[in-house]
Amino acid sequence: MKIDLSIYNRILFGDLRHWLDINKSEDKFQQKLNPSFRVPKGGAAAFEKAINNALKDYPILLNEEDYIFEIEEDKIKVTSVKDEIFEPLIDIDIPPHFNYKTEFYYYLIRNEGTRLMNNLNKAVQVCSNENEAKFLINTTLIKVQTFIKDTTTHLKELSYTDDLRFDELPKNKTEAEKKISDYILSALQSTLIRLLLEIQQTFVSFISSKILSEDEIYISLLGKTPPSVTVVKMNVGMNDFIVKRYINIDEYSKEKTLDLINDTKEIIAQNYNQNTINKETANRKAILTANILALENLYFVREFGFADVNPNYDVLISEEYTEYIFSEANTTILEKLEEHNLANKRLTAIIKEEQRLSFLQAKIQIVESALSLSIPRKIALMLAMNKAFVKDNLKIDFSKLSDAKNNRIKTNLSVPQVAMLFKMLNDLKPGIFDIKAEADLHRFISANFITKKSGDDGISIDKLRQLFNQPDTKAAEFWVEKLSAMATQARKIYKN
Repeated sequence: MKIDLSIYNRILFGDLRHWLDINKSEDKFQQKLNPSFRVPKGGAAAFEKAINNALKDYPILLNEEDYIFEIEEDKIKVTSVKDEIFEPLIDIDIPPHFNYKTEFYYYLIRNEGTRLMNNLNKAVQVCSNENEAKFLINTTLIKVQTFIKDTTTHLKELSYTDDLRFDELPKNKTEAEKKISDYILSALQSTLIRLLLEIQQTFVSFISSKILSEDEIYISLLGKTPPSVTVVKMNVGMNDFIVKRYINIDEYSKEKTLDLINDTKEIIAQNYNQNTINKETANRKAILTANILALENLYFVREFGFADVNPNYDVLISEEYTEYIFSEANTTILEKLEEHNLANKRLTAIIKEEQRLSFLQAKIQIVESALSLSIPRKIALMLAMNKAFVKDNLKIDFSKLSDAKNNRIKTNLSVPQVAMLFKMLNDLKPGIFDIKAEADLHRFISANFITKKSGDDGISIDKLRQLFNQPDTKAAEFWVEKLSAMATQARKIYKN
């Protein structure tokens, strides 16, 4: 796998120069415009194949100056297609193409930038150490910056004009060719800016030089005043990539998680804080709200002790996982609150739990109702409902509301024996209990059974959770004997 700028160099200086006689036929480019070229699907191999097929009429010539880095194919390890980059991470403002030729160059330039970022991302993952990764990223960055400068110089030589309207072609042949030329060169320059910004934001920890803003790129590399309207439109893809990479690969950090939550909310506040019926805009907003959902759930499970390592991004946004964790957390918190029978004490306990969720109060103001209900947001709603109830009933002694506890079934079994019995029943396949989470069963046992040693408060849910996870060996021995006797009795009934 090579990382190089050869295709871009060939567009400016080589056989892909659009003004050459071999590149003037519209029919030639029309034949190359198939779905696999426009939007390659199926991984990096599909990208390579699509570009190679489109350029099969041209000899492969790689100038040493274009070459940046090469990695042996057998060293490349991608655990999932999800680890790869198939879309631009930053959206840039390129006008619509207007004929077969401009369409071909638009997709060639766009997809080559995406392919370069994907290859660069894979290359960093297989670097033997941090210094090698830094060398790769900084070398690539310098190459791209140098190419942008060279492009600017060459564009001046070609009398490029960047203030033309790109819509339909003029009837005058010379003006039409000029317009096609300027469109292709504009797309190339904008994509190079996109590539530079993507490298800077994706690999910021490896970069040794100053990080350039879009305005600074125009001033220092292009040598002209920045446009009044920014070329970069949206960085939803970049945010999505950074969030997923952080959750799936990087080490967990409380501060990093909060920073990413605020960064994502800032994008929403700037671009998506209003309701929209536009499908594309709605899809972009959905990506950002999913990012926040995953990050808030990550913060909760790591900071509240429900996970020692980062769950996968897809797991964090899955309904099954979030419902399970919410059920467990909800039970634990309610147990803590129910320890306080006096209303004012219970209110204080609720406020303390709310303070633990203060990270939900973002610095960036957005319409919170548009966000998905993450685990901590569900907990916050539960606390708010309990808080309102307690405030309305400050004179209540909650111990007097627990007469239902007297209706529990008393058993001569020990707590470990009760836990073992219900665990074995719950583990049967197919399942015999129609419950969403194991915590539901814990609550049912606690609410309906009492043992000689469990006391009036019943069986502790925490104790049940522990015994379900680590069954008691003596309880297992007890049930071996009892189940054998029960099996004998069942066989007699069956035979009769």
